[in-house]
Amino acid sequence: MFQGARGTVAHLGRFVAARHRAILVPSEPRKDLRALAATAGHAFVWPEGKGYGCTDPELRAALVEGARSS
Repeated sequence: MFQGARGTVAHLGRFVAARHRAILVPSEPRKDLRALAATAGHAFVWPEGKGYGCTDPELRAALVEGARSS
């Protein structure tokens, strides 16, 4: 699953200019997968309590700010 998601994010990144590239997963990923995604510049986002967890601190801050402005 992860390899397919990583490939899709990389492929779509050629067509969409985005500040962040993230893969939405159902739970916090293992450390080895987090490290692998980081080498490609991808982040993970997962549900956490009433919000979301994220492997990228800058993206996490944007998620929190977006939730506040909603």
